[in-house]
Amino acid sequence: MLLRSMLLAVVLGLFAGCGQTAVPTCSASTCQGCCDSNGACQSGAANDACGTVGGTCVACQLNATCSLGLCVPGGSSTGGGSATGGGSATGGGTTSTGGGASTGGGSGTFTPAAHPAYPQSVNYGGSVLAAPRIVPISFANDDTTQVAMAENFCATVGATTYWHAATSEYGVGAATAGAPVRLTENAPTSISDAQVQTWLIGKIQGGALGTPTAGTIFSIFYPATTTVSYGGAQSCVQGGFGAYHGSVQTTSGNYAYAVVPRCPAGNGLTLEGNLTASASHEFVEAATDPHVNNPAFGGVDLNHAVWEMILLAEVGDLCAQNPDSFYTPAGYQYVVQRSWSNAAAAAGHDPCQPALPNEVYYAAVPVLPDTVSFSFHGQSGSTQGVHIPLNTSKAIEVDLFSEAPTTPFQVQAISLSGTMTFAWNRSSGNNGDKLQLTITPTAYDSTLGGAAFAIIAGRSQSDFHWYLGFVH
Repeated sequence: MLLRSMLLAVVLGLFAGCGQTAVPTCSASTCQGCCDSNGACQSGAANDACGTVGGTCVACQLNATCSLGLCVPGGSSTGGGSATGGGSATGGGTTSTGGGASTGGGSGTFTPAAHPAYPQSVNYGGSVLAAPRIVPISFANDDTTQVAMAENFCATVGATTYWHAATSEYGVGAATAGAPVRLTENAPTSISDAQVQTWLIGKIQGGALGTPTAGTIFSIFYPATTTVSYGGAQSCVQGGFGAYHGSVQTTSGNYAYAVVPRCPAGNGLTLEGNLTASASHEFVEAATDPHVNNPAFGGVDLNHAVWEMILLAEVGDLCAQNPDSFYTPAGYQYVVQRSWSNAAAAAGHDPCQPALPNEVYYAAVPVLPDTVSFSFHGQSGSTQGVHIPLNTSKAIEVDLFSEAPTTPFQVQAISLSGTMTFAWNRSSGNNGDKLQLTITPTAYDSTLGGAAFAIIAGRSQSDFHWYLGFVH
């Protein structure tokens, strides 16, 4: 698989491989509610099956009720402490302030509350494509209308404000398009990535695709009649992928390529929307992390290694699971995917850029007080997390913030790997509030050497943000 870091897989089918736009099983991108024990998507609105964002369905305890996919206490908090946020919580022996004075709605100058840092995409030393040149390739047995649409997308996306916002901070310039290549041969009914690479090298060295530049991205658009396999996964099926990118070494140089199968409509996108959204994901990643054997922006800082464990860590991967990831920019006709911005993340704004119109970003960020170990696919390391022996409990602080005044939002914790239970001293808050979350792990994930969790801050199944944490 075309992976650039020590974290070589993804948990729960959220993504099928680095550089791939995935078609997951019951997960954040396929289920707005929650996933039950059989892997089926439920509405997430029932007291005995409450949840959101494709998390595991939970049964609301005591007098709590399910509201917008979150278990909301009706009286005393199930967290063990006072529901007013000012009492002593029994989960960890510390006192939670419950938030103190919030600056989210008062008078005077608004100040976003302090909170732990977000991940930063890390350059491993490779080069990016300063002058990307996208060359669309299609086959004789493809739909000519869809081919023309794909070619027009390739010719226009690199000059948009979207492209600039997604790539410029990483040293990538405006993308241009090479002459489209419409092959006279038919695409096969099935092809593996190894076969794609062999075929592509032959075409490049034989001159069939023109003369490539150092910034060329060969974009291979396969028709709906072709199934592509990659790293044991299959295109356009549940648990598979929607697109991927890589690179090939030829006698004239090393060149990036993207493979974009023709997946049907789904997840709120038309067939055309799926095509351009997947292509935009791969073009941005191919430009910021083009060469497999010399990776550039292909990972995150070690303090946030869990993000790479769960999502993989190219700039498109880090945003692909967000509910507002895919959008149509103003003045542009095609659906694209927003990508991770180190600058925005460090400034306390939505880390997935470009920013959406009238957006006020908010989140709940856990304070991870410990340095913990992880072991993943034979590799080991240390990262920020929470040290909790199995079957014991520990309380951590969760800091709520927003970039501008906004209305209160609810919070929830979900387990992404291993088995954990969670209890809050409060279930909602606003900018400046400090909540207390008690975590009790009962089983670790052997593939991670610990357990991963997500903190969800949201108001509805289409309006939420999340942050990842790790327990060991």
